[in-house]
Amino acid sequence: AVGSNAGLIVFYNIVILGCYFAVERFRNLSNKGKASLLLFVWMVIAQAIIMPLAFPDMQLVYFDRYTYFLDAFVYMLLALLVSYIRSKYVSTSLLGAYGLLNVYFSIKVNLDWKHSAYIVNRLLENFPDPGK
Repeated sequence: AVGSNAGLIVFYNIVILGCYFAVERFRNLSNKGKASLLLFVWMVIAQAIIMPLAFPDMQLVYFDRYTYFLDAFVYMLLALLVSYIRSKYVSTSLLGAYGLLNVYFSIKVNLDWKHSAYIVNRLLENFPDPGK
């Protein structure tokens, strides 16, 4: 039903159960597991800081300015998760694929910004004088 809070209640119950499970198992985790859990909690806290911020005037670049809050925790957590992989070939190829994916998307975003700057500069150069 529209306006129902049932979905939120289920979601927050799952979050609370997950937190309870993590606290109960914390003592039995390895040091790597404890570090991963700590980084995940920090990542969730950083995400909670970013989520309520709204920038409706920045359509394509939504939340772009505040992602750096989350980046450090995400990269440390990814590095810890990759360290669980025993095969060096698999972990190296995963990191290489991740690097190539980052390069691809960086080039794509750079081209979008370049095209946007071109359009803005053309508009500024050819904008008619309002006084004539």
